[in-house]
Amino acid sequence: MTTSETRTATIAPLLALAALLTTACSGGDATARTATVEYDTIGDTIVARAQQAPTWGDAATLVEEVRIGELDGAEEYTFGRVSSMTVDSDGTMYVLDQQALTVRVYDENGRHVRDIGRSGSGPGELKQPHSLDFTPDGRLAVRDFGNARINFYDRSGESVGTLTIPGGFFTTTPMHVDTLGRIYTSVVADRIEGQMFRVGYQRFGADGTIEDTIRTPRPDFQTQPLTARSPDGAGMSATSVPFSPGIQWTIDRGGNVVWAITSDYTIHTMQNDRPFRITRTIDAVPVQAAEKAAEEERVLRNMRRTQPNWSWQGAAIPDAKPFIGSVTVAHDGRIWVQVRQPGERQPADPMAERAPGQPAPVDTWTEPPVYDVFEPDGTWLARLDAPKQFMPMYMHGDHVWGIQRDEYDVNYVVRMRIDR
Repeated sequence: MTTSETRTATIAPLLALAALLTTACSGGDATARTATVEYDTIGDTIVARAQQAPTWGDAATLVEEVRIGELDGAEEYTFGRVSSMTVDSDGTMYVLDQQALTVRVYDENGRHVRDIGRSGSGPGELKQPHSLDFTPDGRLAVRDFGNARINFYDRSGESVGTLTIPGGFFTTTPMHVDTLGRIYTSVVADRIEGQMFRVGYQRFGADGTIEDTIRTPRPDFQTQPLTARSPDGAGMSATSVPFSPGIQWTIDRGGNVVWAITSDYTIHTMQNDRPFRITRTIDAVPVQAAEKAAEEERVLRNMRRTQPNWSWQGAAIPDAKPFIGSVTVAHDGRIWVQVRQPGERQPADPMAERAPGQPAPVDTWTEPPVYDVFEPDGTWLARLDAPKQFMPMYMHGDHVWGIQRDEYDVNYVVRMRIDR
């Protein structure tokens, strides 16, 4: 049975919980909104169809407030490879620099306060860190694959314990901490003979015990892999056909899996133990001919490093891009969906150094970062155009913290305000 109705964002009986979540996550301004969302109930699933005009209007923008970083300067203000950020309640920023093997701490105005951790394997030391977050009791958790553990620090930066995690597996997938203090870190969930392994999250309880393994969602669609094997059969490379459908998934602060098939603008999650979906209908973005050719050349070169005579065998690159680039849940519960955009050509440097016999560099293509922002109840708040080369890493309320790279590939930590 399917029912359909249109209500304000402060809906009553069917989604009272969602309205409460909206109020809590948006500073209590939910009742001031007049935008509508259409809700369907399909079996036990609630579907929010977010086709209304954005609640914050068409003029919402990101305005830079703080920038930290220098091309040449003191080491605490020069970043090598930032992989994760978090922010505490007073606006203090914690920036994990994988190259420096430390967490750099800055006050809300961007002044360096202290460093946490250093290179090594001793208590509180780091070897291959990637992700960090705060636990509900105020400890800073830093995942360190090199030492196969999660380090915990107090607010002063002192080491206050560790949690052993599976070793031998490195991933750029973020670590998550939910409101109950449970920690989610990536693991190889399944190894199937002759097939690619399946990843997932291992969930640790607040007491450090392993509670569960959460596997990648497996909806009913076919991936389009390309593979290459080394001449001796010992090595293998695999990649997806560029612009083919894929899965984006994450964990929210309630411990729910939030996921989407990138070729279908539908965000799947749970609310009040019921399946919940947010959907939008948008136009597909065509893949430009030159953009497609550049991707074909990139794949060809990469695969021939493993299999010198490799040729394209498999599905062709599609003519349109999937709708979704990524799905992220902010610290306040809002859902940020990166929306694919037309590619922009970045000409190759003809003077770039290359080894003898290596082919000339090819042009690369980038997309401007654009995000749809939703309340947990499916209310579409805004479409935000982020500055070029900006990657959000932490979002809460009307602020976004992230990394921006300049034309010299220098990293800057930037805090932005959403100006409505």
